[in-house]
Amino acid sequence: MVSYDRPSFSKKEELRQHFKQKRLSFVGEVKHRADREILSNLETLAVFCKADIIAFYVSLLSEVDTRIIIQKYLKSKIIAVPKIEEKPHLGFYHLRAWSDLRLGKMGILEPEAKLEKIDLSAIQLIIVPGIAFDRKGYRLGFGEGYTDFLLAQIHSPKIGLAYEWQVVPTLPRGPLDQAVDIIITDKTILTVSKK
Repeated sequence: MVSYDRPSFSKKEELRQHFKQKRLSFVGEVKHRADREILSNLETLAVFCKADIIAFYVSLLSEVDTRIIIQKYLKSKIIAVPKIEEKPHLGFYHLRAWSDLRLGKMGILEPEAKLEKIDLSAIQLIIVPGIAFDRKGYRLGFGEGYTDFLLAQIHSPKIGLAYEWQVVPTLPRGPLDQAVDIIITDKTILTVSKK
């Protein structure tokens, strides 16, 4: 059993490796069922229903799958997806069809540059991934800083998608780490207290 509070296990890289390994073994129908539950929970939120411009991440195979929900809302909402620009910047582009994505930097599907760029101030809701989250809304990412830099610039609600086992009591964090407002898992919707 891993303890997430022990100082001996507080290094971010150790936690990253632990959760990445666990994520790689979370596959098949169990993963697909959890993905559907998470997306169903997302659709119950008023903040999601009311938002017209939503920024989504395009999921990697081991992440909560966003493809289904992105494709479902392509016609009824403006879906903005990220493209890696000059570090640590992400640009967001209006995705109109899944076929407008290409394999980009870091092996992630990204929008073609020809698409309409969306100003960060126009984004009404942002959905982000994480390797793990804590109950205060802080996330553990890949360590590149792109998402934390982005979250610091966006004042709209921020939602993290995770499997229930990815949510732990606390995570180590630094001064640049940013929290989300809500964490949605296959089991619960956790609204984070900012106290």
